[in-house]
Amino acid sequence: KFKCCFGGDPLPTIVWSHNDSRIPEILAAGGSTSAQYQTHKLHELYYLDVGPVSARDNGQIKCTIMNRYGREEAIAQIIVVASASEATPCITQPLSDITIVEGRPLKLSCCIFGLQVSVNWFHNGKLISSTTQSKTDYNGENAIFTLSRCMRTDVGNVDCLVKNRFGEARTSCRIEVANDPEFDR
Repeated sequence: KFKCCFGGDPLPTIVWSHNDSRIPEILAAGGSTSAQYQTHKLHELYYLDVGPVSARDNGQIKCTIMNRYGREEAIAQIIVVASASEATPCITQPLSDITIVEGRPLKLSCCIFGLQVSVNWFHNGKLISSTTQSKTDYNGENAIFTLSRCMRTDVGNVDCLVKNRFGEARTSCRIEVANDPEFDR
């Protein structure tokens, strides 16, 4: 279900589209119906119901409003998966154990496949937050954890937990910190 709320003078008209193909306009009498799309208005809200959905519904839903003074658009993505098991996130490249020299920067990265995921990093079971010394990032494909300077206190297990509403996946590694060879002389 998609919802659009707008105003204007003169009152704009609304056009819904899917992947740039126009969906029948909302009728003044309260809506239109097709096998797949239902549009209706309730008070000042305009709705588009899509269903039942299939893989062909993947793409973009666009709500365009216009009057003689201009036009505005709002866009949303539809992602349809065949089953919850296909939408469950997975780790396609896991973390690897690492030994790093004390004082050096550290970067851990794993590749993730998943839709609308949240990514959390843990060190010895405790949630890691981004600070001036540590950063966490997710670019839609790679989850990255960096430390600007590795210390003895960083020894331990690091976990990357990826979740969405269909499930979760986890990858782990062990960090060991070695003495700086320059100080061992």
